[in-house]
Amino acid sequence: MDYAEPGKQFRFPGLPQVFAEFGRPVLVLARPEVGSVCMIGTGSVDGTPWTVDAEYLDQVGSEMNRMALVRTHRPVESRMVDRDPLSLLRSAFSYFFANAADTGSADEQRQVADDARAVADAAVARPAELRIDGVRVGCVALGIGDRQGLVVEHGDVVVTVVLAAGSDCDVELVTVPRTPAAPWLDWMS
Repeated sequence: MDYAEPGKQFRFPGLPQVFAEFGRPVLVLARPEVGSVCMIGTGSVDGTPWTVDAEYLDQVGSEMNRMALVRTHRPVESRMVDRDPLSLLRSAFSYFFANAADTGSADEQRQVADDARAVADAAVARPAELRIDGVRVGCVALGIGDRQGLVVEHGDVVVTVVLAAGSDCDVELVTVPRTPAAPWLDWMS
């Protein structure tokens, strides 16, 4: 394991390349849950970067809890890609529930995802707000049990946010790589 030297910021190798290949702003939580770990993942369509996920996990003993998922979608040319923001949010809910279930087999996870998608499809959308780089913006929200989901179009990207619990009014996202509104994100680049 690598640790930053005293007084120096730790840098994650590979993240600048991920951001460069994505070619669009990526959004992450401005204030993640204390003690949570952020895992960055990517998705592609036909070899073209399509999504960057910032998934926040909290580990208590041997149990891993999913706290939040922030997924940034960029436009890609493909008939296979859904660009409807609300549909992308419903898909993010399905992914979040399926991974949180942590069931054994792939078939069981697929069933959990299908069940979660059916619940997400039935949820009623409502207007909400969140902050991006300190600015309040309108978005669409879904609530499923104690979980909240938000989706916002930001420039030419669509950003979905799924939270394990809590109020959507507390959500603040920041753009990475570093922006003037979030200079502390220097450690990510």
